[in-house]
Amino acid sequence: DHNGPSSSELSVRAVGGLDQIDGEWRRVVLPLRKFLVGKPLNLEKVWGINFANKGEDKHEFLIDQIEFTKED
Repeated sequence: DHNGPSSSELSVRAVGGLDQIDGEWRRVVLPLRKFLVGKPLNLEKVWGINFANKGEDKHEFLIDQIEFTKED
């Protein structure tokens, strides 16, 4: 489906391990392999990241220092 997302959607609360979003800076790690669930994502050609707030709760979020690293 070329009109849908190229990868799986991830929740920073569920996958990133956040227990709350409260205005404090938090380190969030989203393993790239989690984006592959059910999607044919080619990790050698990642061209963008879409951040969105889903659900009825409204949150303001700021993103800083995005890194792609190899962690075991």
